[in-house]
Amino acid sequence: MLLSLIERILFFIVISLQVAFADNLSYIAFDYYYPTDEDLVFLSNFRYVVTGNFLGEKEVTFLKEKGVKLLYYEWLPAEYVCAEETNNSWKRKILNNVNRWVIDDSPTDPDPMGRKYGCRDYFFSFTDDFIEERIKNIIHNLKKNRYDGVFFDWATGSKIFEQEEYSFLHEKFRKKFPELDYDKQIEKFLRMLKEKGIIIALNRGFRSKKAAFDKWADIDVAESVFTTDSTAFGKKFFLKEGKSVTLYETTYEDPDVAISIARNFIRKAKSSNPSIAFLFLNYAFPYYEKNTYIPAIDDQAILYAISLSLLVDSFSFTAGKDVSLKFAKSEFYFLDLGKPLGKYRVRKAGKRKVWLREFSNGIVAVGYHGAVVEVNSYGHKMAYDVLEGKEILSRNGKFIIPLYSRPYLNSNFQPVGKIILWKWR
Repeated sequence: MLLSLIERILFFIVISLQVAFADNLSYIAFDYYYPTDEDLVFLSNFRYVVTGNFLGEKEVTFLKEKGVKLLYYEWLPAEYVCAEETNNSWKRKILNNVNRWVIDDSPTDPDPMGRKYGCRDYFFSFTDDFIEERIKNIIHNLKKNRYDGVFFDWATGSKIFEQEEYSFLHEKFRKKFPELDYDKQIEKFLRMLKEKGIIIALNRGFRSKKAAFDKWADIDVAESVFTTDSTAFGKKFFLKEGKSVTLYETTYEDPDVAISIARNFIRKAKSSNPSIAFLFLNYAFPYYEKNTYIPAIDDQAILYAISLSLLVDSFSFTAGKDVSLKFAKSEFYFLDLGKPLGKYRVRKAGKRKVWLREFSNGIVAVGYHGAVVEVNSYGHKMAYDVLEGKEILSRNGKFIIPLYSRPYLNSNFQPVGKIILWKWR
Protein backbone atom coordinates (compact mmCIF):
# COMPACT_ATOMS: atom_id res chain seq x y z
CA MET A 1 0.00 0.00 0.00
CA LEU A 2 2.82 2.40 0.91
CA LEU A 3 4.75 1.84 -2.30
CA SER A 4 1.75 2.08 -4.60
CA LEU A 5 0.67 5.36 -3.02
CA ILE A 6 4.19 6.73 -3.26
CA GLU A 7 4.47 5.72 -6.91
CA ARG A 8 1.24 7.58 -7.71
CA ILE A 9 2.54 10.71 -5.98
CA LEU A 10 5.87 10.40 -7.81
CA PHE A 11 4.05 10.16 -11.16
CA PHE A 12 2.16 13.37 -10.35
CA ILE A 13 5.36 15.19 -9.39
CA VAL A 14 7.15 14.12 -12.58
CA ILE A 15 4.27 15.28 -14.78
CA SER A 16 3.96 18.61 -12.97
CA LEU A 17 7.67 19.45 -13.15
CA GLN A 18 8.12 19.19 -16.94
CA VAL A 19 11.89 19.31 -16.37
CA ALA A 20 14.48 16.57 -16.25
CA PHE A 21 15.59 15.04 -12.96
CA ALA A 22 19.27 15.23 -12.08
CA ASP A 23 21.31 14.60 -8.98
CA ASN A 24 23.61 17.60 -9.32
CA LEU A 25 21.14 19.70 -7.29
CA SER A 26 19.36 16.96 -5.34
CA TYR A 27 22.44 16.05 -3.34
CA ILE A 28 21.37 15.92 0.31
CA ALA A 29 18.18 16.65 2.26
CA PHE A 30 17.46 17.09 5.96
CA ASP A 31 14.27 16.09 7.79
CA TYR A 32 14.15 15.70 11.57
CA TYR A 33 10.52 14.56 11.64
CA TYR A 34 8.66 11.41 10.63
CA PRO A 35 8.03 11.73 6.87
CA THR A 36 4.66 11.31 5.22
CA ASP A 37 4.33 9.28 2.02
CA GLU A 38 4.62 12.50 0.02
CA ASP A 39 7.72 13.46 2.00
CA LEU A 40 9.28 10.08 1.23
CA VAL A 41 8.78 10.57 -2.49
CA PHE A 42 10.52 13.93 -2.27
CA LEU A 43 13.39 12.53 -0.18
CA SER A 44 13.82 9.52 -2.47
CA ASN A 45 15.30 11.75 -5.17
CA PHE A 46 18.30 12.80 -3.06
CA ARG A 47 21.65 11.04 -2.82
CA TYR A 48 21.79 11.45 0.97
CA VAL A 49 19.09 12.05 3.57
CA VAL A 50 19.79 13.12 7.16
CA THR A 51 17.13 12.26 9.74
CA GLY A 52 16.77 13.35 13.34
CA ASN A 53 15.30 10.00 14.36
CA PHE A 54 15.76 6.56 12.83
CA LEU A 55 13.07 5.86 10.26
CA GLY A 56 10.92 2.74 10.37
CA GLU A 57 11.63 -0.41 8.41
CA LYS A 58 9.19 0.35 5.55
CA GLU A 59 10.47 3.90 5.11
CA VAL A 60 14.10 2.76 5.14
CA THR A 61 13.36 0.00 2.62
CA PHE A 62 11.63 2.42 0.25
CA LEU A 63 14.44 4.99 0.36
CA LYS A 64 17.23 2.44 0.05
CA GLU A 65 15.53 0.83 -2.95
CA LYS A 66 15.74 4.27 -4.56
CA GLY A 67 19.48 4.35 -3.86
CA VAL A 68 19.38 6.83 -0.97
CA LYS A 69 22.14 6.77 1.65
CA LEU A 70 20.80 7.46 5.15
CA LEU A 71 22.59 9.41 7.88
CA TYR A 72 21.38 10.00 11.41
CA TYR A 73 21.98 12.98 13.69
CA GLU A 74 24.41 12.99 16.59
CA TRP A 75 25.87 15.82 18.63
CA LEU A 76 29.65 15.45 18.20
CA PRO A 77 31.03 16.91 21.47
CA ALA A 78 28.26 16.06 23.90
CA GLU A 79 24.96 14.38 24.62
CA TYR A 80 21.88 14.94 26.75
CA VAL A 81 21.71 12.23 29.38
CA CYS A 82 18.86 11.62 31.81
CA ALA A 83 19.50 9.76 35.05
CA GLU A 84 16.46 7.55 34.53
CA GLU A 85 17.53 6.37 31.05
CA THR A 86 18.75 3.02 32.31
CA ASN A 87 16.98 1.22 29.44
CA ASN A 88 19.34 2.85 26.97
CA SER A 89 22.55 0.84 27.09
CA TRP A 90 24.71 3.61 25.59
CA LYS A 91 23.50 6.30 27.98
CA ARG A 92 23.81 3.87 30.85
CA LYS A 93 27.46 3.38 29.86
CA ILE A 94 27.98 7.14 29.85
CA LEU A 95 26.59 7.42 33.37
CA ASN A 96 28.68 4.47 34.56
CA ASN A 97 31.85 6.06 33.14
CA VAL A 98 30.98 9.69 33.76
CA ASN A 99 34.17 10.47 35.70
CA ARG A 100 36.40 9.48 32.79
CA TRP A 101 34.28 9.96 29.69
CA VAL A 102 32.83 13.35 30.60
CA ILE A 103 34.57 16.70 31.09
CA ASP A 104 31.81 18.40 33.08
CA ASP A 105 31.14 15.45 35.38
CA SER A 106 30.58 17.41 38.60
CA PRO A 107 26.96 18.17 39.63
CA THR A 108 28.07 21.75 40.32
CA ASP A 109 29.42 22.33 36.81
CA PRO A 110 27.54 24.82 34.64
CA ASP A 111 25.03 23.39 32.20
CA PRO A 112 25.53 25.59 29.10
CA MET A 113 22.57 24.31 27.14
CA GLY A 114 20.31 24.35 30.17
CA ARG A 115 18.49 21.41 31.67
CA LYS A 116 15.78 19.95 29.47
CA TYR A 117 13.22 17.38 30.53
CA GLY A 118 15.17 16.63 33.71
CA CYS A 119 18.34 15.92 31.70
CA ARG A 120 21.70 17.63 31.44
CA ASP A 121 24.30 17.92 28.72
CA TYR A 122 27.58 16.09 29.21
CA PHE A 123 30.61 17.09 27.12
CA PHE A 124 32.83 14.16 26.19
CA SER A 125 36.53 13.86 26.95
CA PHE A 126 37.33 11.60 23.95
CA THR A 127 39.64 9.35 25.91
CA ASP A 128 40.76 6.27 23.96
CA ASP A 129 38.37 3.96 25.80
CA PHE A 130 35.47 6.36 25.14
CA ILE A 131 36.35 6.53 21.43
CA GLU A 132 36.37 2.74 21.18
CA GLU A 133 33.00 2.37 22.88
CA ARG A 134 31.35 5.21 20.97
CA ILE A 135 32.42 3.71 17.66
CA LYS A 136 30.94 0.37 18.73
CA ASN A 137 27.68 2.12 19.58
CA ILE A 138 27.55 3.97 16.25
CA ILE A 139 28.21 0.79 14.28
CA HIS A 140 25.47 -0.95 16.30
CA ASN A 141 23.02 1.88 15.46
CA LEU A 142 23.89 1.78 11.76
CA LYS A 143 23.52 -1.97 11.44
CA LYS A 144 20.34 -2.16 13.51
CA ASN A 145 18.61 0.61 11.54
CA ARG A 146 20.24 -0.05 8.13
CA TYR A 147 21.76 3.42 7.97
CA ASP A 148 24.98 4.38 6.20
CA GLY A 149 26.50 7.21 8.20
CA VAL A 150 26.30 10.01 10.74
CA PHE A 151 25.81 13.76 10.62
CA PHE A 152 27.76 15.26 13.51
CA ASP A 153 26.47 18.60 14.75
CA TRP A 154 28.82 21.07 16.51
CA ALA A 155 31.90 19.65 14.78
CA THR A 156 34.28 22.50 15.58
CA GLY A 157 36.41 20.86 18.28
CA SER A 158 38.18 23.13 20.78
CA LYS A 159 36.81 26.20 18.97
CA ILE A 160 33.75 25.74 21.13
CA PHE A 161 35.84 26.59 24.20
CA GLU A 162 36.33 30.11 22.84
CA GLN A 163 32.68 30.87 23.59
CA GLU A 164 32.27 32.30 27.08
CA GLU A 165 29.62 29.83 28.22
CA TYR A 166 31.87 26.88 27.33
CA SER A 167 35.25 28.27 28.35
CA PHE A 168 35.19 26.43 31.70
CA LEU A 169 35.35 23.14 29.78
CA HIS A 170 38.80 23.95 28.45
CA GLU A 171 40.30 24.42 31.92
CA LYS A 172 38.57 21.33 33.29
CA PHE A 173 39.81 19.22 30.38
CA ARG A 174 43.41 20.36 30.89
CA LYS A 175 43.29 19.52 34.59
CA LYS A 176 41.56 16.15 34.20
CA PHE A 177 43.40 14.94 31.10
CA PRO A 178 46.76 16.77 30.86
CA GLU A 179 48.16 14.05 28.61
CA LEU A 180 45.47 14.44 25.91
CA ASP A 181 45.08 16.84 22.99
CA TYR A 182 41.32 17.38 22.67
CA ASP A 183 41.28 18.10 18.92
CA LYS A 184 43.63 15.25 18.07
CA GLN A 185 41.45 12.84 20.04
CA ILE A 186 38.39 13.93 18.05
CA GLU A 187 40.38 13.57 14.85
CA LYS A 188 41.37 10.05 15.93
CA PHE A 189 37.70 9.26 16.53
CA LEU A 190 36.71 10.50 13.06
CA ARG A 191 39.61 8.70 11.38
CA MET A 192 38.66 5.39 13.01
CA LEU A 193 35.05 5.84 11.90
CA LYS A 194 36.17 6.58 8.34
CA GLU A 195 38.36 3.45 8.35
CA LYS A 196 35.16 1.48 9.06
CA GLY A 197 33.66 2.79 5.82
CA ILE A 198 31.11 5.02 7.55
CA ILE A 199 29.83 8.11 5.73
CA ILE A 200 30.62 11.22 7.79
CA ALA A 201 29.02 14.66 7.50
CA LEU A 202 30.15 17.46 9.80
CA ASN A 203 28.57 20.73 10.81
CA ARG A 204 31.32 23.34 10.30
CA GLY A 205 34.22 20.94 10.41
CA PHE A 206 36.19 23.62 8.55
CA ARG A 207 36.33 25.58 11.83
CA SER A 208 38.49 22.93 13.49
CA LYS A 209 42.20 23.75 13.67
CA LYS A 210 43.51 23.79 10.09
CA ALA A 211 40.19 22.16 9.10
CA ALA A 212 41.71 18.88 10.30
CA PHE A 213 38.33 17.24 10.95
CA ASP A 214 37.34 17.65 7.30
CA LYS A 215 40.18 15.34 6.29
CA TRP A 216 38.01 12.43 7.45
CA ALA A 217 34.62 13.74 6.31
CA ASP A 218 32.64 13.22 3.12
CA ILE A 219 30.50 16.34 3.56
CA ASP A 220 30.88 19.60 5.46
CA VAL A 221 27.84 21.74 6.28
CA ALA A 222 27.43 25.43 7.07
CA GLU A 223 24.07 26.73 8.26
CA SER A 224 22.18 29.94 7.53
CA VAL A 225 24.76 31.49 5.19
CA PHE A 226 22.32 32.34 2.36
CA THR A 227 18.92 32.49 4.09
CA THR A 228 17.63 31.82 7.57
CA ASP A 229 14.41 31.80 9.59
CA SER A 230 15.27 34.33 12.28
CA THR A 231 12.36 35.36 14.51
CA ALA A 232 13.96 38.70 15.36
CA PHE A 233 11.32 40.49 13.31
CA GLY A 234 7.67 39.68 12.83
CA LYS A 235 4.57 41.49 11.69
CA LYS A 236 1.24 41.28 13.48
CA PHE A 237 -1.93 40.96 11.45
CA PHE A 238 -5.53 41.15 12.63
CA LEU A 239 -7.83 38.55 11.14
CA LYS A 240 -11.54 38.92 10.41
CA GLU A 241 -12.45 37.02 13.57
CA GLY A 242 -10.74 39.68 15.65
CA LYS A 243 -7.81 37.42 16.42
CA SER A 244 -4.24 38.43 15.68
CA VAL A 245 -1.37 36.45 14.26
CA THR A 246 2.34 37.29 14.05
CA LEU A 247 3.98 36.18 10.81
CA TYR A 248 7.71 35.84 10.21
CA GLU A 249 9.55 35.90 6.93
CA THR A 250 12.75 34.49 5.53
CA THR A 251 15.88 36.55 6.20
CA TYR A 252 18.24 36.94 3.20
CA GLU A 253 21.98 37.54 3.25
CA ASP A 254 23.36 40.15 0.87
CA PRO A 255 24.72 38.25 -2.19
CA ASP A 256 28.10 40.00 -2.11
CA VAL A 257 28.58 39.02 1.54
CA ALA A 258 27.13 35.53 1.06
CA ILE A 259 29.46 34.70 -1.85
CA SER A 260 32.50 35.95 0.05
CA ILE A 261 31.62 33.89 3.16
CA ALA A 262 30.80 30.80 1.10
CA ARG A 263 34.06 30.90 -0.83
CA ASN A 264 36.03 31.31 2.40
CA PHE A 265 34.34 28.34 4.09
CA ILE A 266 34.81 26.11 1.05
CA ARG A 267 38.47 27.11 0.69
CA LYS A 268 39.15 26.15 4.32
CA ALA A 269 37.41 22.79 3.98
CA LYS A 270 39.13 21.87 0.72
CA SER A 271 42.55 22.89 2.05
CA SER A 272 42.28 19.78 4.25
CA ASN A 273 40.28 17.56 1.90
CA PRO A 274 40.07 18.59 -1.80
CA SER A 275 37.39 15.97 -2.50
CA ILE A 276 35.00 17.00 0.30
CA ALA A 277 31.50 18.08 -0.72
CA PHE A 278 30.23 21.32 0.80
CA LEU A 279 26.58 21.95 1.66
CA PHE A 280 24.90 25.19 2.67
CA LEU A 281 21.94 24.33 4.89
CA ASN A 282 19.52 27.24 4.82
CA TYR A 283 16.17 27.88 6.48
CA ALA A 284 13.01 29.58 5.29
CA PHE A 285 9.65 30.57 6.67
CA PRO A 286 6.49 30.13 4.59
CA TYR A 287 5.91 32.84 2.02
CA TYR A 288 2.83 35.06 2.39
CA GLU A 289 1.79 37.27 -0.47
CA LYS A 290 0.95 40.80 0.54
CA ASN A 291 -2.53 40.93 2.11
CA THR A 292 -2.91 37.17 1.59
CA TYR A 293 -2.19 35.23 4.75
CA ILE A 294 -2.11 31.74 3.26
CA PRO A 295 1.31 30.10 3.74
CA ALA A 296 3.15 28.64 0.74
CA ILE A 297 6.65 27.43 -0.05
CA ASP A 298 9.07 30.35 -0.29
CA ASP A 299 10.28 29.39 -3.77
CA GLN A 300 12.19 32.64 -4.15
CA ALA A 301 14.29 31.91 -1.03
CA ILE A 302 14.96 28.31 -2.05
CA LEU A 303 16.02 29.25 -5.58
CA TYR A 304 18.18 32.09 -4.24
CA ALA A 305 20.11 29.62 -2.06
CA ILE A 306 20.43 27.06 -4.87
CA SER A 307 21.66 29.74 -7.27
CA LEU A 308 24.31 31.00 -4.84
CA SER A 309 25.57 27.48 -4.21
CA LEU A 310 25.85 26.88 -7.97
CA LEU A 311 28.06 29.95 -8.30
CA VAL A 312 30.63 28.56 -5.84
CA ASP A 313 30.68 24.80 -6.62
CA SER A 314 28.66 23.65 -3.64
CA PHE A 315 25.26 22.23 -2.77
CA SER A 316 22.26 23.78 -1.09
CA PHE A 317 19.27 22.59 0.88
CA THR A 318 16.64 24.81 2.49
CA ALA A 319 14.74 23.34 5.43
CA GLY A 320 11.55 24.50 7.07
CA LYS A 321 11.01 25.33 10.72
CA ASP A 322 13.00 23.14 13.14
CA VAL A 323 14.63 21.27 10.23
CA SER A 324 11.36 20.00 8.82
CA LEU A 325 10.02 19.62 5.28
CA LYS A 326 7.02 21.81 6.06
CA PHE A 327 6.81 24.42 3.29
CA ALA A 328 10.24 23.29 2.07
CA LYS A 329 9.59 20.66 -0.61
CA SER A 330 10.56 22.28 -3.89
CA GLU A 331 10.87 20.85 -7.38
CA PHE A 332 13.83 23.17 -8.00
CA TYR A 333 16.20 20.50 -6.66
CA PHE A 334 15.33 18.31 -9.62
CA LEU A 335 16.31 20.71 -12.40
CA ASP A 336 18.98 19.62 -14.88
CA LEU A 337 21.43 22.45 -15.52
CA GLY A 338 24.10 20.16 -16.91
CA LYS A 339 27.80 20.88 -16.44
CA PRO A 340 29.37 24.26 -15.57
CA LEU A 341 31.13 25.95 -18.48
CA GLY A 342 33.54 28.01 -16.39
CA LYS A 343 33.61 30.05 -13.18
CA TYR A 344 31.09 32.73 -12.31
CA ARG A 345 31.63 36.28 -13.51
CA VAL A 346 30.39 39.62 -12.20
CA ARG A 347 28.58 42.07 -14.44
CA LYS A 348 27.22 45.53 -13.82
CA ALA A 349 23.56 46.11 -14.57
CA GLY A 350 23.28 49.85 -14.16
CA LYS A 351 24.53 50.54 -10.64
CA ARG A 352 23.82 47.00 -9.47
CA LYS A 353 26.00 43.88 -9.50
CA VAL A 354 24.87 40.64 -11.12
CA TRP A 355 26.69 37.32 -10.73
CA LEU A 356 26.41 34.97 -13.72
CA ARG A 357 27.51 31.41 -14.37
CA GLU A 358 26.89 29.43 -17.53
CA PHE A 359 26.04 25.73 -17.69
CA SER A 360 25.51 23.38 -20.60
CA ASN A 361 21.74 23.47 -20.10
CA GLY A 362 21.25 27.06 -18.96
CA ILE A 363 22.52 29.97 -16.92
CA VAL A 364 22.39 31.08 -13.26
CA ALA A 365 21.96 34.75 -12.36
CA VAL A 366 22.08 36.29 -8.88
CA GLY A 367 21.62 39.96 -8.16
CA TYR A 368 19.82 42.73 -6.37
CA HIS A 369 16.17 43.57 -6.82
CA GLY A 370 15.58 45.74 -9.86
CA ALA A 371 18.60 44.65 -11.88
CA VAL A 372 18.07 43.61 -15.49
CA VAL A 373 20.78 41.71 -17.35
CA GLU A 374 21.16 40.53 -20.93
CA VAL A 375 22.79 37.15 -21.64
CA ASN A 376 23.81 35.40 -24.85
CA SER A 377 21.07 33.05 -26.11
CA TYR A 378 23.62 30.81 -27.88
CA GLY A 379 21.18 30.29 -30.72
CA HIS A 380 18.25 29.30 -28.51
CA LYS A 381 15.02 30.99 -29.56
CA MET A 382 13.25 30.23 -26.31
CA ALA A 383 14.21 29.47 -22.70
CA TYR A 384 12.46 28.83 -19.40
CA ASP A 385 12.54 31.14 -16.38
CA VAL A 386 12.25 28.73 -13.45
CA LEU A 387 11.31 31.28 -10.78
CA GLU A 388 8.61 32.91 -12.88
CA GLY A 389 7.49 29.58 -14.29
CA LYS A 390 7.24 30.85 -17.84
CA GLU A 391 8.94 30.73 -21.22
CA ILE A 392 10.96 33.69 -22.45
CA LEU A 393 11.85 34.63 -26.04
CA SER A 394 15.28 35.71 -27.31
CA ARG A 395 15.69 39.15 -28.80
CA ASN A 396 18.56 39.85 -31.17
CA GLY A 397 20.43 36.81 -29.89
CA LYS A 398 19.93 37.79 -26.22
CA PHE A 399 17.72 36.77 -23.33
CA ILE A 400 16.69 39.63 -21.06
CA ILE A 401 16.59 38.49 -17.43
CA PRO A 402 14.85 40.79 -14.94
CA LEU A 403 15.81 40.19 -11.31
CA TYR A 404 12.64 41.40 -9.65
CA SER A 405 11.87 40.25 -6.12
CA ARG A 406 8.41 39.24 -5.10
CA PRO A 407 7.18 41.56 -2.35
CA TYR A 408 7.15 40.33 1.23
CA LEU A 409 4.67 41.33 3.92
CA ASN A 410 6.96 44.06 5.26
CA SER A 411 7.11 45.50 1.73
CA ASN A 412 10.83 44.71 1.50
CA PHE A 413 12.31 43.39 -1.73
CA GLN A 414 15.03 40.77 -1.42
CA PRO A 415 17.95 39.71 -3.64
CA VAL A 416 17.04 37.30 -6.41
CA GLY A 417 18.49 34.09 -7.79
CA LYS A 418 17.33 32.84 -11.16
CA ILE A 419 17.91 29.74 -13.24
CA ILE A 420 17.21 30.01 -16.96
CA LEU A 421 17.01 26.65 -18.77
CA TRP A 422 17.72 26.00 -22.44
CA LYS A 423 16.17 22.52 -22.16
CA TRP A 424 13.11 22.00 -20.04
CA ARG A 425 10.53 20.07 -22.03
